Amino acid sequence: MSKLDIWRKHVRALMRRWNCFTTGESVDYVLAYEEVTKAGNKHFEEKRKTFEFNLLQAGLLLERDETQTVHFVKIHAPKPVLCQYAELLKLRLPLKLTEREKATNMLSQTLNKILKYCSIQVDKNIFPAERYRLTLEYSRDKDYLFDSDASDFFRTSARIMIIDYILEREKYSDQVNCNGIKKLLAEGVYKAAYPLHEGDLNREKSKRKLLLDHWASVSQWIKYQPLDEIKEYFGVKFALYFTWLGFYTHMLIPAAIVGVLCFLFGIFTLNKDEVVKDVCNLDIVMCPRCDKYCDYWKLSEGCTYAKIQHFIDHPATIFFAIFMSFGRHFIWNCGNDTVQA
Repeated sequence: MSKLDIWRKHVRALMRRWNCFTTGESVDYVLAYEEVTKAGNKHFEEKRKTFEFNLLQAGLLLERDETQTVHFVKIHAPKPVLCQYAELLKLRLPLKLTEREKATNMLSQTLNKILKYCSIQVDKNIFPAERYRLTLEYSRDKDYLFDSDASDFFRTSARIMIIDYILEREKYSDQVNCNGIKKLLAEGVYKAAYPLHEGDLNREKSKRKLLLDHWASVSQWIKYQPLDEIKEYFGVKFALYFTWLGFYTHMLIPAAIVGVLCFLFGIFTLNKDEVVKDVCNLDIVMCPRCDKYCDYWKLSEGCTYAKIQHFIDHPATIFFAIFMSFGRHFIWNCGNDTVQA
């Protein structure tokens, strides 16, 4: 076997385990740094060792993945650590499913069966509907109330939040205020710190690939957005933005309908408007607009402008302005409360 074949085999092995430990645990976070051989930068290695030792003391699992220039430290948060910091951070986690919730889910499933024939609905075969779950601030003393055995009990966003919280507070030196991954990044001890994407872009059923093909594609412009998957991949703030964007786009439909009706109202009431009738029908001669060079003119010359003014300024436009101002605000508040609930 040549050196090239050995190198290719090594690369394939790295690609197979880029998102997991050699023992099978998932990778929740990654730290990257460059190997420095200069004697003056040896203290970088000491800071890394101290920092990573403190991460191990905090309960995180670490595994190194070394290449020729850039080395990676893969981080996994085991369940006891997640439970400990979930209680500390007062995270709201799902409770066990009750019989009432099961009945609600059955009703939701029936409704989805009716709507599945609508082409603009989210494809449930691609993005399964997320069941509604009651949540409560987590407490290890009341663990029996929580659905802690579920595979999705700790979402990716919660795992990242907890690890980020730990990374920001662990020390890398005995000196004062020498803690936090941000300072290590600023000093160049680590080159990057980041969570992984949800799956490989080349793997068909990965969340990243599904969102690219069935949400971020121009061909999907008419369909509803998979907001639950967007929230899981990008976070709550991004999901709230796209929720607002979808709401805004949908609200353009009733706004357009009301706008057309108001315009038609202006057309149908054109001949009944007193101002238009006075301007267009009466033979009134107006005084010159200036003293020397202007002549007398007829009021009916402004008939076209009077009609245009009526199209854009009549009683229905007042209703349209009120509808646009208060209607959207009220409906968005209701929709926002529903989303946050």
